[in-house]
Amino acid sequence: MSKARKNPASRARATVWTAERVDAVCVRHAAGTFLKHACALEGGTYDGLVDAMARDPEIAAKVAKAHAEGVELLRKRKDSAMPGDDDWKKYAWDLERFDREAFAPPTSKVESKNEHTGKDGAPLLIMTPEDMAAAAARKAGSE
Repeated sequence: MSKARKNPASRARATVWTAERVDAVCVRHAAGTFLKHACALEGGTYDGLVDAMARDPEIAAKVAKAHAEGVELLRKRKDSAMPGDDDWKKYAWDLERFDREAFAPPTSKVESKNEHTGKDGAPLLIMTPEDMAAAAARKAGSE
């Protein structure tokens, strides 16, 4: 989940996140609805909920519990797909987007990092223009 926004007062009208509204969002989220859409269906915004979660640990705990229940529901749907049936792909896709940190492929979790090494894993030699000129002079002298 993301952190509270830097300037929460920038909205024209803030949504009041009552216990009833939070509970309704949590019920929808636990049923597999993405949090952003659950907020919209209950008349709020995702950013507003994130702000409320930052202010109130009880709201954050309710949303985290609903998220875990939603993940479990989607995981069970994926696992219950019949062998040979491609329905599991649909549920896996939902699961990857519902909880990217846990289920997305590794390439989308972290930045790719390329490392280059020399022969047999030795570090690469970085030559400055002066080094290259000296090497060329040594090569010319040895010929």
